[in-house]
Amino acid sequence: MKKLLFFCAMFLSVGTMVSAGCADYEDNSLPNTPAPQYRICYDDVCDETTLSFVCSNINGTQKGFANGWATYYTTAQSGAESFRVTWHGRTIDADKHSRLTIEEIGQLHTPVATNSSDALASCLAAADNAVGCLGVVGDIEVSENGCIRGQDPTDCWAAEAAAWDAQLAIEMSSALAAVTDLVGQDFANDLQASQNNWRNTRASDCKVYLPLVFAQDGGAALCRAEYAAKRIDFLRDVVIRSEFQG
Repeated sequence: MKKLLFFCAMFLSVGTMVSAGCADYEDNSLPNTPAPQYRICYDDVCDETTLSFVCSNINGTQKGFANGWATYYTTAQSGAESFRVTWHGRTIDADKHSRLTIEEIGQLHTPVATNSSDALASCLAAADNAVGCLGVVGDIEVSENGCIRGQDPTDCWAAEAAAWDAQLAIEMSSALAAVTDLVGQDFANDLQASQNNWRNTRASDCKVYLPLVFAQDGGAALCRAEYAAKRIDFLRDVVIRSEFQG
């Protein structure tokens, strides 16, 4: 029962963090965000691995891990609630689920607290413009996780930038799916090429555009977060305009 409750809690937390779409940690769409680390145990045999992808919407959540495990949760919203586990594509019998535990053990760099990710996702879901949510994660990092702003307002922006990168990957995945349905695959390919070019431009710009020259990084993390926020607004506009093209 304890393990089953853990699975329910895990999926509920992911569902609040990810409004829709996917975040893929293996396709280079999250270059500045390390994959979260997990410890997966089947009986007494344990393995430490990383998250490969997470997809979530109102109908369910799917999570894949680098060592071959994957979990699939379908909500009652889709018609019938269910939970499925696979190992390298092979479905594990439901009566063996209690032998499996999956525990997140952190990230390699710039960890972002779940409540910070939740706060950003909630803000973006309600905001007219993504840029209006800048600072949400930084405020939580200051108040709850020991991050110290001091005299430099960007001391906590590294965590914020990482959270924005993760959210941007989700928004990009959703935008690609939407424009594919609305306009077609060729348009989606053009959007992906545009995103790749944008990513390279942002990296170059944030090396030379230093909004806070006295910060340790010159404000590069702040720059990264601002670029991501503006890009989310751009992607949302692309989807809206695509509705009139399809």
